[in-house]
Amino acid sequence: ITGSGPVPVAEIDKMVTRTAVYSLSQFQIDFANILDMYRKKGYVAEMGADPGPKLDDQSVLVVPILVQRVTEIKILGNKKTKVKAILREMTTQEGSYFNFDNLRKDQQKIFNMGLFETVEPVGTPVGVGKLSLSLTVKEKQSGTVSAGIGFSNRQQLIGFAQLAETNFRGMAETVSLRWETGGITGRSTLELGYVQPWLDPKHTSLSVQLYDKVFVRFANRLNDQVPVGTTTTTQD
Repeated sequence: ITGSGPVPVAEIDKMVTRTAVYSLSQFQIDFANILDMYRKKGYVAEMGADPGPKLDDQSVLVVPILVQRVTEIKILGNKKTKVKAILREMTTQEGSYFNFDNLRKDQQKIFNMGLFETVEPVGTPVGVGKLSLSLTVKEKQSGTVSAGIGFSNRQQLIGFAQLAETNFRGMAETVSLRWETGGITGRSTLELGYVQPWLDPKHTSLSVQLYDKVFVRFANRLNDQVPVGTTTTTQD
């Protein structure tokens, strides 16, 4: 058995019928079952060269398998997002065995980045056992600006402004800035955030927040449990 690739040889060996005399029809049935097993696992396999009894030794049966590999990966449609930021989300890489199930998972992980409206993969055979894979993406707006103003009897005039970019430098990094003013304290608050989703090859993420805030907490003892008939006007 040659070229079994991602499937152990022992698993394929169990599917080959042992007969004292070589049977072409039985060999074809076994090979069809082997290829179907690869298909169920998500791989694309075909019969390799020179199957059947070995010419120089008729006691040896050659079972050649050719499992399709990805020779290249093309990213199309990206204008801001860097190719590296997309490829690192994929388990499918150039030179790896092509697998439908892995590709579907890769497609979902890329979509979950929140940077694209659509992610469409297309595979094109470029030779025997070779596949060229292209992913066409449609980017969506990654920057947001928001602001608001309000008034209440307790907090008086309040306002805020916020800027956020979820694809900073084209590497799916998030940078945000939020400013607020007014409220009970009458002071302005500032928040600066940064998220790096890929700090190392192990997919360790880093989140940093710098802020200048004032928190005011109120507690009213009138809401506490007090004995019946007891009155108090003390407040904190």
